[in-house]
Amino acid sequence: MLKHKKYVYVEVTKEEGKKKRIYYVKVRVLKSRDNSDPQKYIVLDLVRTSKPRTAKVLSVDVLPTDVKQLILSKV
Repeated sequence: MLKHKKYVYVEVTKEEGKKKRIYYVKVRVLKSRDNSDPQKYIVLDLVRTSKPRTAKVLSVDVLPTDVKQLILSKV
Protein backbone atom coordinates (compact mmCIF):
# COMPACT_ATOMS: atom_id res chain seq x y z
CA MET A 1 0.00 0.00 0.00
CA LEU A 2 1.39 3.35 -1.05
CA LYS A 3 0.47 6.29 1.15
CA HIS A 4 1.03 10.01 0.64
CA LYS A 5 3.83 9.59 -1.92
CA LYS A 6 6.16 8.08 0.68
CA TYR A 7 7.10 5.17 -1.58
CA VAL A 8 8.17 5.02 -5.22
CA TYR A 9 9.35 2.23 -7.45
CA VAL A 10 12.63 2.44 -9.34
CA GLU A 11 12.80 0.78 -12.75
CA VAL A 12 15.96 -1.25 -13.32
CA THR A 13 16.75 -2.88 -16.67
CA LYS A 14 19.05 -5.88 -16.50
CA GLU A 15 20.33 -7.87 -19.47
CA GLU A 16 20.60 -11.60 -18.97
CA GLY A 17 22.13 -13.03 -22.10
CA LYS A 18 19.89 -12.03 -25.01
CA LYS A 19 16.92 -11.24 -22.80
CA LYS A 20 16.28 -7.87 -21.26
CA ARG A 21 14.45 -8.03 -17.92
CA ILE A 22 12.84 -5.11 -16.13
CA TYR A 23 12.66 -5.06 -12.33
CA TYR A 24 10.94 -2.60 -10.01
CA VAL A 25 12.53 -1.94 -6.61
CA LYS A 26 10.50 -0.30 -3.84
CA VAL A 27 12.13 2.77 -2.28
CA ARG A 28 11.00 4.92 0.65
CA VAL A 29 11.38 8.66 0.06
CA LEU A 30 11.97 11.04 2.95
CA LYS A 31 10.45 14.40 2.02
CA SER A 32 12.42 16.48 4.51
CA ARG A 33 15.79 15.77 2.84
CA ASP A 34 17.45 17.50 -0.11
CA ASN A 35 17.06 15.84 -3.55
CA SER A 36 20.79 15.25 -4.00
CA ASP A 37 21.16 13.72 -0.52
CA PRO A 38 21.57 9.90 -0.64
CA GLN A 39 20.00 9.69 2.84
CA LYS A 40 16.68 10.73 1.29
CA TYR A 41 16.12 7.29 -0.26
CA ILE A 42 15.75 4.09 1.76
CA VAL A 43 15.92 0.99 -0.43
CA LEU A 44 13.58 -1.79 0.67
CA ASP A 45 13.85 -5.51 -0.07
CA LEU A 46 10.75 -5.65 -2.27
CA VAL A 47 11.60 -6.40 -5.92
CA ARG A 48 8.82 -6.89 -8.48
CA THR A 49 8.82 -7.98 -12.09
CA SER A 50 5.45 -6.48 -12.98
CA LYS A 51 4.84 -2.75 -13.19
CA PRO A 52 2.84 -1.39 -10.25
CA ARG A 53 -0.51 0.05 -11.33
CA THR A 54 -0.81 3.13 -9.15
CA ALA A 55 2.72 3.85 -7.95
CA LYS A 56 5.08 6.47 -9.27
CA VAL A 57 7.95 4.86 -11.20
CA LEU A 58 11.36 6.55 -11.40
CA SER A 59 14.35 5.77 -13.55
CA VAL A 60 17.60 4.64 -11.94
CA ASP A 61 19.43 7.49 -13.68
CA VAL A 62 17.57 10.12 -11.63
CA LEU A 63 18.92 8.89 -8.28
CA PRO A 64 22.30 9.71 -6.65
CA THR A 65 25.14 7.29 -7.39
CA ASP A 66 25.24 5.78 -3.87
CA VAL A 67 21.57 4.86 -4.04
CA LYS A 68 21.94 3.63 -7.61
CA GLN A 69 24.69 1.16 -6.61
CA LEU A 70 22.62 -0.11 -3.70
CA ILE A 71 19.59 -0.70 -5.95
CA LEU A 72 21.65 -2.50 -8.58
CA SER A 73 23.06 -4.83 -5.92
CA LYS A 74 19.50 -5.79 -4.87
CA VAL A 75 18.55 -7.02 -8.34
